[in-house]
Formats: sequence, structure tokens, C-alpha cells
Amino acid sequence: APNGGNKYDFNTPLTGNVTVYAHWVGNGYTVRFAGNGATGGGTPDQAFQYNIGQNLHRNGFVRDGYTFTGWKRADNQQAYGDGQWVTNLTTQPNGIVTMVAQWSANEAHIRYNPNPPAGKTTGGQGTPNWDGHTGDTPTIGQNGWTIDGYTFAGWTTSPDGGGTKYAPGARWTANGTLTLYAQWTPGQASLTYDGNGATGGKTDPQTGKTDEKINVRDNG
Repeated sequence: APNGGNKYDFNTPLTGNVTVYAHWVGNGYTVRFAGNGATGGGTPDQAFQYNIGQNLHRNGFVRDGYTFTGWKRADNQQAYGDGQWVTNLTTQPNGIVTMVAQWSANEAHIRYNPNPPAGKTTGGQGTPNWDGHTGDTPTIGQNGWTIDGYTFAGWTTSPDGGGTKYAPGARWTANGTLTLYAQWTPGQASLTYDGNGATGGKTDPQTGKTDEKINVRDNG
């Protein structure tokens, strides 16, 4: 019968005239998922049968600095959404359909902080911040601040001078937000003594660094 009835296979003996009807089963095929630069996670293969639809597996891949935006078939670049209902992706028995993850680069930033020593104020025009996207390679900015008596000594990722050091002009592969703190080296300072009309003797000058406390010499 077209539906139901007795089943016959190629080895079933017949005892008379019998009309048999062919019955068809949809071909099985597999959908595989490719991370396309993913840095972690995974999405398992998915078994399908022709003429029976399913929702695609939800994406399980992650990629640092990127947001998942959907899938594209590797063979024809047709786009599919995450978890989209699909059917009949191929007619090939035991065929393989590969879905490739699509990614959008997240925003990335460089933020510059003048980080003056306690009690000090900065001058100058400052250093402009940078805004872009993951994967960009911006140049680390030149310092645009000044502090009287101090010399700029580079950028670091920690206010106290620890962390990672970056030199102006270096390249950074953007990912997330990079905050850079200016580091400052105190300049040399000197103290000289004027005898103000003295007819003899002298008091030797002294040197030190900006904001360093020194003891004044006795008169010589």
C-alpha cells in the first residue's frame, strides 16, 4: 500500500501477484560549523535528513575582541542567522555542509593619562585619545603634556610605572581599551651660595633632583 501495509525487502519471497510501492527515506547529511578565527568554544556537528527541517545549532564559538553575527555557507556564501530554521541544504547522501562563523570587530580605544606627580599640574596640549576597532594597529601617541622640572619618560599601563611599557611611535594591535599613564623623571636642580660681599671663603654649590629635599650647607 502507498501508506502502511506489509513491508518487503529485496529478499522477501512472493507467493503470488503482489503490487508493491516504493517507499523513500530522505538522505542523511551533516552540517559542520567552522570557527573562522575563534579563540575558544565550539559548535558540534548537526545531523539532518532531507525534507526534515531543524533549527541550526546556536553558536558556541568565541573570538576575543569580536562579536558573532551569523553563519555563511562555505560553498555559496549564503547567510544564515544564529539558530535559523533550515531544510534541504543538500541533496547529496552523506553530504557535508559547512557553516562558517561571521564576526564583527568590536570597538577598541587608547586612553592617555598625564599622571602628574602629587601636587603637580600639567601644561601643554595633551595627547589625543584614539578610537578604532579590534585588529587595527594604531601608533602609540607622542606625549603632549609638560610638567615644570620633569622630563617625560614613556608610557606604562600602570600609574606607578609597573605593567607593560609602550614607547611613543610603537604599534599596538588593538583589542579592548588600552589606558596609558605618562611616567615622569625629575630633572636636575642646583643650589648655589652667594657671599653677598664676603671678602673670603666660599660655600660649594649643591645639586639634586626636582622636589628632592637637601640640607643647606653651613656657611663657608
